[in-house]
Amino acid sequence: MTGAKIGAGAVSGEKVADGSLTGADVNAATLGKVPSAASADHASTAGTATSAGTAASAAKAANAEKLGGSNPSAFGAVLVSSAPISSSEGFYAPVTGAGKSLIEPPVLMTLPNQKMVATDFAVRLEGPAQSGQEIFISLMVDFVPHQVCVMNEVPDVCTPSLTIPVDPAARVDWQVYSNLGTVELEPQFALRLIRG
Repeated sequence: MTGAKIGAGAVSGEKVADGSLTGADVNAATLGKVPSAASADHASTAGTATSAGTAASAAKAANAEKLGGSNPSAFGAVLVSSAPISSSEGFYAPVTGAGKSLIEPPVLMTLPNQKMVATDFAVRLEGPAQSGQEIFISLMVDFVPHQVCVMNEVPDVCTPSLTIPVDPAARVDWQVYSNLGTVELEPQFALRLIRG
């Protein structure tokens, strides 16, 4: 009997010899899904998950370069200085390093050519106590005083919460003045400079 004489559905699968049919003989749309092929449907989602994991890792890496969510440049430079005083007038001291106090306002430090902000001030005064004394501490920016602290006791520490704008290439130093005239002090100064 030839294939043309066999009616549709006349031969069951049990009667077909193994390996005798090819893909062309089978209507693929009538076949069900193989169990492991069902997992393949999620392959595009897995690719998205991999991309998301890579993006999350990149975001963590970028954030690892920050401190508390801020770039390192936001923390600026801390400038520390000291200059012993024995003067009957106001005196001036450098904003960084150890130096001599001077009676005339010198150009002690020129800052970078960019706008800055001075903040996080700390001033410590050591020396003999003098009753009724007031000591005025200012940051001089291009010879203009910006008051930072007024201290009535020695020893004492002052840590005000204020910011002082500093123009590009400004000349800065510390100024200390006492209402009693003659003072003998050992001050220590600190401030933070950040980009403004």
